[in-house]
Amino acid sequence: MVSFSVVIPTYNREAFLPQAVASVANQEVRAELLVVDDGSTDNTEALIRSMRIPGMRYLKKENGGVASAINLGVRLSRGDYIIPLGSDDALAPGILKRYARAATSRPDLDVLYGNMILTDMKLNVLGGWNYEDWDGRIGELMGELVRNMPIAQSGSAFHRRLYERFGMYDESLSRGSDHDHISRIAPHALFKHMAGPSLFCRTHDDNISRKTPVFRECKARVTRRIIKRYGLERLFPAYGWEDDPDAARARAHADLVRIFEVYDDQESIALYSAV
Repeated sequence: MVSFSVVIPTYNREAFLPQAVASVANQEVRAELLVVDDGSTDNTEALIRSMRIPGMRYLKKENGGVASAINLGVRLSRGDYIIPLGSDDALAPGILKRYARAATSRPDLDVLYGNMILTDMKLNVLGGWNYEDWDGRIGELMGELVRNMPIAQSGSAFHRRLYERFGMYDESLSRGSDHDHISRIAPHALFKHMAGPSLFCRTHDDNISRKTPVFRECKARVTRRIIKRYGLERLFPAYGWEDDPDAARARAHADLVRIFEVYDDQESIALYSAV
């Protein structure tokens, strides 16, 4: 029987946390639930301790960032698959049952994921994001790593063996540790997309971090790591490297300039503009 552990890292999110917890507790498939409180100063501890959820464990630590909170939960979890879940998000109904069916029929699968539903603060649907199915398409997946997050970390299921083989989330990254982790496992893991949503993702002022300098710096750092780790030919496989390597390199550099412009990484922009 496949087992799941859901890890909810949280910091001062008492307004949203009950719905995240309920979305796990109300699944048809029972999961171990670990709420990792990253040093909250609001009413989170009293709130969680007042809830009577079978299988839920509350862990409190000093504030160290979301990556450190997830890492603690992963280390103390017992499930075959670990599902990080943002404390302002919610699992889609029935997703654990769909994950369990897929993992039972194909024990070799490493990552299970579905689509994202974007909501307002009250979980009213605003739109959505349908992810690609990367099953058997690792080459194409590699090309996505420098452009976008190929899947959402929140609500996706990662087999324990991935953490044992490739390590945990980088705690030096206050943003983008999920992108960094997925970039490390991508060439080696078997991904499987589930039809339908896996996650309801709230949009609110506190989680819109894309415009902050810290977010941009961390994402630029992750992108530089990906380029160094895999090289341009592997990240831009469709650019005709065998036929005209100079033209392929020029196209890849032009793409990278556009990517680093989003992150305002002037050093990388200059590097790829000059060659």
